[in-house]
Amino acid sequence: MRAHGPVDRAEKVAKLFDEAITIPIIELKVGIDPLLNYLPFPIGDIISGVIGYYIVLEGVLAKVPWRVTGLMFTLATVDLLIGLLPIPIIDGVIDAAWKANKWNVKLMKRFARDP
Repeated sequence: MRAHGPVDRAEKVAKLFDEAITIPIIELKVGIDPLLNYLPFPIGDIISGVIGYYIVLEGVLAKVPWRVTGLMFTLATVDLLIGLLPIPIIDGVIDAAWKANKWNVKLMKRFARDP
């Protein structure tokens, strides 16, 4: 049985939050991240931010170089700031397109020294 390392854990969480379902006809993949915007402010944004920073932590555990970890942190922070936009519909649309968790997992896969 294969051990689940930081990259595997981060990949599962990123998929759930960024690409859990595919919208038929337009073939757009979305996760629960954009849906969190409809929770009372700022609960959904806090949950989304915690998940983003969790993936960065998994990058640290995977021994991703610090410069890459800094980029991952920046992407997670931009995702959080987008989530704090005061217009929920626009915020949800941007969240569906801005997939920081997925991007961070790609960086982890590329630079991890302990997958």
